[in-house]
Amino acid sequence: MALRGAKELGVILLSMFAVLFVFYSWRSEQVVFEEDIRSVETMMTTFRKIDAGNVGKVLKLDIEHMSEDAARESLYNILSRPVQGVCRILKRFGGVWLKSAHVLDGDKFVCMDKLRSTNSGCLIYSFGINNEWSFEDMITKFGCEIYAYDHTIRAPPNRGENIHFIKKGIDTVKTEKMNTLDAFIEQNNHKNRTISYLKVDVEAAELKTFPQWIKKGTLQQVDQIALEFHLTALHNQNRFKELLQAVKDMYLMGFRLISYEPNSFAGPKKIKNTGSYYRFFEIVFMKDNVWNSEDQ
Repeated sequence: MALRGAKELGVILLSMFAVLFVFYSWRSEQVVFEEDIRSVETMMTTFRKIDAGNVGKVLKLDIEHMSEDAARESLYNILSRPVQGVCRILKRFGGVWLKSAHVLDGDKFVCMDKLRSTNSGCLIYSFGINNEWSFEDMITKFGCEIYAYDHTIRAPPNRGENIHFIKKGIDTVKTEKMNTLDAFIEQNNHKNRTISYLKVDVEAAELKTFPQWIKKGTLQQVDQIALEFHLTALHNQNRFKELLQAVKDMYLMGFRLISYEPNSFAGPKKIKNTGSYYRFFEIVFMKDNVWNSEDQ
Protein backbone atom coordinates (compact mmCIF):
# COMPACT_ATOMS: atom_id res chain seq x y z
CA MET A 1 0.00 0.00 0.00
CA ALA A 2 2.81 2.34 0.94
CA LEU A 3 4.66 1.47 -2.26
CA ARG A 4 1.59 2.24 -4.35
CA GLY A 5 1.18 5.61 -2.60
CA ALA A 6 4.81 6.44 -3.22
CA LYS A 7 4.40 5.67 -6.92
CA GLU A 8 1.30 7.89 -7.17
CA LEU A 9 3.14 10.69 -5.38
CA GLY A 10 6.06 10.28 -7.78
CA VAL A 11 3.72 10.55 -10.79
CA ILE A 12 2.12 13.70 -9.33
CA LEU A 13 5.52 15.30 -8.69
CA LEU A 14 6.75 14.45 -12.19
CA SER A 15 3.57 15.92 -13.69
CA MET A 16 4.00 19.10 -11.64
CA PHE A 17 7.64 19.33 -12.72
CA ALA A 18 6.66 18.91 -16.38
CA VAL A 19 4.02 21.64 -16.10
CA LEU A 20 6.48 24.01 -14.40
CA PHE A 21 9.14 23.25 -17.01
CA VAL A 22 6.74 23.99 -19.88
CA PHE A 23 5.55 27.21 -18.19
CA TYR A 24 9.03 28.57 -17.52
CA SER A 25 10.22 27.59 -21.02
CA TRP A 26 7.25 29.44 -22.52
CA ARG A 27 7.84 32.42 -20.28
CA SER A 28 11.51 32.48 -21.21
CA GLU A 29 10.59 32.46 -24.92
CA GLN A 30 8.10 35.27 -24.31
CA VAL A 31 10.76 37.37 -22.60
CA VAL A 32 13.19 36.80 -25.49
CA PHE A 33 10.43 37.63 -28.01
CA GLU A 34 9.54 40.84 -26.16
CA GLU A 35 13.21 41.79 -25.98
CA ASP A 36 13.52 41.17 -29.75
CA ILE A 37 10.54 43.44 -30.42
CA ARG A 38 12.02 46.19 -28.28
CA SER A 39 15.36 45.77 -30.03
CA VAL A 40 13.72 46.10 -33.47
CA GLU A 41 11.73 49.14 -32.35
CA THR A 42 14.88 50.77 -31.01
CA MET A 43 16.71 50.05 -34.27
CA MET A 44 13.93 51.50 -36.42
CA THR A 45 13.62 54.57 -34.18
CA THR A 46 17.35 55.19 -34.55
CA PHE A 47 17.19 54.83 -38.33
CA ARG A 48 14.25 57.24 -38.47
CA LYS A 49 16.22 59.85 -36.54
CA ILE A 50 19.10 59.41 -38.98
CA ASP A 51 16.70 59.71 -41.93
CA ALA A 52 15.07 62.88 -40.62
CA GLY A 53 17.76 65.22 -41.95
CA ASN A 54 17.60 63.95 -45.54
CA VAL A 55 13.79 63.78 -45.49
CA GLY A 56 13.66 67.38 -44.28
CA LYS A 57 15.92 68.51 -47.12
CA VAL A 58 13.60 66.93 -49.70
CA LEU A 59 10.52 68.55 -48.17
CA LYS A 60 12.19 71.97 -48.19
CA LEU A 61 13.45 71.90 -51.78
CA ASP A 62 12.95 75.24 -53.55
CA ILE A 63 12.68 73.77 -57.03
CA GLU A 64 11.14 76.83 -58.63
CA HIS A 65 14.35 78.79 -58.16
CA MET A 66 16.69 75.95 -59.18
CA SER A 67 18.51 75.68 -62.48
CA GLU A 68 18.06 72.48 -64.47
CA ASP A 69 21.68 71.55 -63.69
CA ALA A 70 21.05 71.94 -59.96
CA ALA A 71 17.82 69.94 -60.23
CA ARG A 72 19.65 67.11 -62.00
CA GLU A 73 22.32 66.90 -59.31
CA SER A 74 19.75 67.12 -56.52
CA LEU A 75 17.62 64.38 -58.09
CA TYR A 76 20.48 61.89 -58.37
CA ASN A 77 21.67 62.75 -54.86
CA ILE A 78 18.24 62.14 -53.33
CA LEU A 79 17.55 58.92 -55.25
CA SER A 80 20.92 57.50 -54.23
CA ARG A 81 20.00 57.81 -50.54
CA PRO A 82 16.97 55.61 -49.72
CA VAL A 83 15.70 55.98 -46.16
CA GLN A 84 16.35 53.14 -43.72
CA GLY A 85 13.61 53.65 -41.12
CA VAL A 86 10.48 53.02 -43.21
CA CYS A 87 10.93 49.37 -44.21
CA ARG A 88 12.54 46.67 -42.08
CA ILE A 89 12.22 43.65 -44.39
CA LEU A 90 13.19 44.47 -47.99
CA LYS A 91 13.31 41.45 -50.31
CA ARG A 92 14.25 40.88 -53.94
CA PHE A 93 11.65 39.19 -56.17
CA GLY A 94 12.18 37.64 -59.59
CA GLY A 95 14.75 38.52 -62.21
CA VAL A 96 16.43 36.62 -65.02
CA TRP A 97 20.14 36.09 -65.53
CA LEU A 98 21.49 37.79 -68.64
CA LYS A 99 24.37 35.48 -69.51
CA SER A 100 25.90 37.78 -72.11
CA ALA A 101 26.13 40.69 -69.64
CA HIS A 102 26.56 38.64 -66.41
CA VAL A 103 23.83 40.58 -64.60
CA LEU A 104 20.36 39.93 -63.16
CA ASP A 105 17.58 41.88 -64.87
CA GLY A 106 13.89 42.33 -64.15
CA ASP A 107 14.11 41.83 -60.38
CA LYS A 108 12.07 44.06 -58.04
CA PHE A 109 12.47 44.99 -54.39
CA VAL A 110 9.42 44.70 -52.15
CA CYS A 111 8.99 45.69 -48.51
CA MET A 112 7.47 42.69 -46.74
CA ASP A 113 6.59 44.39 -43.45
CA LYS A 114 2.87 44.15 -44.34
CA LEU A 115 3.03 41.23 -46.76
CA ARG A 116 4.65 38.47 -44.70
CA SER A 117 1.38 36.56 -44.34
CA THR A 118 -0.08 34.62 -47.27
CA ASN A 119 -3.55 35.89 -46.28
CA SER A 120 -2.58 39.56 -46.22
CA GLY A 121 -5.12 40.49 -48.95
CA CYS A 122 -2.24 41.62 -51.17
CA LEU A 123 -3.26 43.30 -54.45
CA ILE A 124 -0.70 44.08 -57.15
CA TYR A 125 -0.89 45.99 -60.43
CA SER A 126 1.95 45.25 -62.84
CA PHE A 127 2.53 47.35 -65.98
CA GLY A 128 5.09 46.14 -68.51
CA ILE A 129 5.59 42.37 -68.67
CA ASN A 130 7.51 41.70 -71.90
CA ASN A 131 6.85 37.96 -71.43
CA GLU A 132 9.07 37.93 -68.33
CA TRP A 133 6.93 36.69 -65.44
CA SER A 134 9.52 35.91 -62.77
CA PHE A 135 8.42 38.73 -60.42
CA GLU A 136 4.71 37.92 -60.73
CA ASP A 137 5.21 34.16 -60.40
CA MET A 138 7.30 34.55 -57.26
CA ILE A 139 5.19 37.09 -55.38
CA THR A 140 1.96 35.23 -56.07
CA LYS A 141 3.28 32.54 -53.69
CA PHE A 142 2.50 35.01 -50.89
CA GLY A 143 -1.18 34.98 -51.80
CA CYS A 144 -1.10 38.15 -53.88
CA GLU A 145 -3.71 38.76 -56.57
CA ILE A 146 -2.05 40.32 -59.62
CA TYR A 147 -3.43 42.34 -62.53
CA ALA A 148 -0.79 42.38 -65.27
CA TYR A 149 -0.92 44.76 -68.26
CA ASP A 150 1.07 44.87 -71.49
CA HIS A 151 -0.27 45.86 -74.92
CA THR A 152 2.86 44.59 -76.72
CA ILE A 153 2.59 40.86 -75.97
CA ARG A 154 0.16 37.96 -76.24
CA ALA A 155 -0.63 35.85 -73.18
CA PRO A 156 -3.57 33.84 -71.77
CA PRO A 157 -6.04 35.86 -69.68
CA ASN A 158 -5.12 33.85 -66.59
CA ARG A 159 -1.79 32.55 -65.39
CA GLY A 160 -2.53 30.17 -62.54
CA GLU A 161 -5.21 31.16 -60.05
CA ASN A 162 -4.06 34.65 -59.04
CA ILE A 163 -2.53 36.33 -62.11
CA HIS A 164 -4.87 38.07 -64.56
CA PHE A 165 -3.48 39.36 -67.84
CA ILE A 166 -5.01 42.28 -69.77
CA LYS A 167 -3.61 43.23 -73.19
CA LYS A 168 -3.64 46.97 -72.56
CA GLY A 169 -0.98 49.56 -71.87
CA ILE A 170 -0.82 52.48 -69.45
CA ASP A 171 -1.11 56.11 -70.56
CA THR A 172 -2.56 59.44 -69.50
CA VAL A 173 -5.52 59.16 -71.90
CA LYS A 174 -7.69 56.36 -73.24
CA THR A 175 -6.98 54.99 -76.71
CA GLU A 176 -7.67 51.71 -78.49
CA LYS A 177 -4.67 49.99 -76.88
CA MET A 178 -4.14 52.12 -73.78
CA ASN A 179 -5.97 53.42 -70.75
CA THR A 180 -5.36 55.27 -67.49
CA LEU A 181 -4.59 53.79 -64.10
CA ASP A 182 -7.80 55.27 -62.68
CA ALA A 183 -9.82 53.58 -65.42
CA PHE A 184 -8.22 50.18 -64.79
CA ILE A 185 -8.86 50.48 -61.05
CA GLU A 186 -12.52 51.30 -61.69
CA GLN A 187 -12.93 48.48 -64.24
CA ASN A 188 -11.61 45.99 -61.67
CA ASN A 189 -13.85 47.35 -58.87
CA HIS A 190 -10.81 48.25 -56.79
CA LYS A 191 -11.65 51.87 -55.95
CA ASN A 192 -12.09 50.93 -52.29
CA ARG A 193 -9.10 48.59 -52.11
CA THR A 194 -5.49 49.29 -51.25
CA ILE A 195 -3.03 48.44 -53.99
CA SER A 196 -0.20 46.81 -52.07
CA TYR A 197 2.35 47.16 -54.86
CA LEU A 198 2.29 49.02 -58.18
CA LYS A 199 5.02 47.84 -60.57
CA VAL A 200 5.79 50.10 -63.53
CA ASP A 201 8.32 49.23 -66.24
CA VAL A 202 7.01 50.92 -69.38
CA GLU A 203 10.04 52.22 -71.26
CA ALA A 204 9.86 55.96 -70.45
CA ALA A 205 6.04 56.24 -70.44
CA GLU A 206 6.40 56.61 -66.66
CA LEU A 207 7.65 60.15 -67.24
CA LYS A 208 4.13 61.06 -68.42
CA THR A 209 2.00 58.87 -66.18
CA PHE A 210 3.82 59.26 -62.85
CA PRO A 211 3.21 63.05 -62.48
CA GLN A 212 -0.44 62.56 -63.50
CA TRP A 213 -1.01 59.95 -60.78
CA ILE A 214 0.41 62.35 -58.21
CA LYS A 215 -1.69 65.27 -59.43
CA LYS A 216 -4.94 63.27 -59.52
CA GLY A 217 -4.32 61.63 -56.12
CA THR A 218 -4.43 58.12 -57.59
CA LEU A 219 -1.45 57.02 -55.50
CA GLN A 220 -3.31 57.69 -52.25
CA GLN A 221 -4.63 54.10 -52.43
CA VAL A 222 -1.17 52.64 -53.16
CA ASP A 223 1.21 51.37 -50.45
CA GLN A 224 4.31 50.80 -52.61
CA ILE A 225 5.22 51.84 -56.14
CA ALA A 226 8.22 50.51 -58.05
CA LEU A 227 9.28 52.33 -61.19
CA GLU A 228 12.08 51.82 -63.65
CA PHE A 229 13.04 55.30 -64.76
CA HIS A 230 14.33 55.80 -68.31
CA LEU A 231 15.93 59.26 -68.35
CA THR A 232 17.65 59.43 -71.74
CA ALA A 233 15.22 62.09 -72.98
CA LEU A 234 15.63 64.18 -69.84
CA HIS A 235 19.41 64.13 -70.23
CA ASN A 236 19.17 65.04 -73.89
CA GLN A 237 16.95 68.02 -73.04
CA ASN A 238 18.54 68.74 -69.64
CA ARG A 239 15.04 68.80 -68.12
CA PHE A 240 14.88 67.56 -64.53
CA LYS A 241 12.87 70.05 -62.49
CA GLU A 242 9.53 68.37 -63.22
CA LEU A 243 10.74 64.95 -62.09
CA LEU A 244 12.41 66.40 -59.00
CA GLN A 245 9.09 68.09 -58.17
CA ALA A 246 7.34 64.73 -58.53
CA VAL A 247 9.77 63.18 -56.01
CA LYS A 248 9.15 66.04 -53.57
CA ASP A 249 5.39 65.66 -54.04
CA MET A 250 5.68 61.96 -53.19
CA TYR A 251 7.39 62.89 -49.91
CA LEU A 252 4.68 65.47 -49.21
CA MET A 253 2.09 62.69 -49.72
CA GLY A 254 3.79 60.56 -47.06
CA PHE A 255 5.86 58.30 -49.33
CA ARG A 256 9.55 57.69 -48.81
CA LEU A 257 12.17 56.24 -51.14
CA ILE A 258 13.22 52.82 -49.81
CA SER A 259 15.21 51.37 -52.71
CA TYR A 260 17.45 52.58 -55.54
CA GLU A 261 18.99 50.10 -57.97
CA PRO A 262 20.92 51.35 -61.04
CA ASN A 263 20.52 49.23 -64.16
CA SER A 264 23.88 47.49 -64.35
CA PHE A 265 23.10 46.08 -67.81
CA ALA A 266 22.74 49.56 -69.34
CA GLY A 267 25.47 50.96 -67.10
CA PRO A 268 26.43 54.62 -66.72
CA LYS A 269 26.84 56.78 -69.79
CA LYS A 270 28.85 59.93 -70.25
CA ILE A 271 26.57 62.86 -70.98
CA LYS A 272 28.03 65.81 -72.85
CA ASN A 273 29.36 68.52 -70.54
CA THR A 274 27.81 66.97 -67.40
CA GLY A 275 29.65 63.72 -66.56
CA SER A 276 28.55 60.09 -66.37
CA TYR A 277 25.09 59.07 -65.15
CA TYR A 278 22.94 55.98 -64.85
CA ARG A 279 20.05 56.84 -67.16
CA PHE A 280 18.08 53.72 -66.21
CA PHE A 281 17.41 52.68 -62.62
CA GLU A 282 14.77 51.04 -60.43
CA ILE A 283 13.33 52.89 -57.45
CA VAL A 284 10.69 51.98 -54.88
CA PHE A 285 8.57 54.44 -52.92
CA MET A 286 6.67 53.21 -49.85
CA LYS A 287 4.00 54.94 -47.83
CA ASP A 288 5.40 55.66 -44.37
CA ASN A 289 2.63 53.92 -42.41
CA VAL A 290 4.33 51.02 -40.65
CA TRP A 291 7.05 52.41 -38.40
CA ASN A 292 5.89 56.04 -38.24
CA SER A 293 4.39 55.37 -34.79
CA GLU A 294 7.98 55.22 -33.51
CA ASP A 295 8.19 59.02 -33.97
CA GLN A 296 5.71 59.64 -31.17
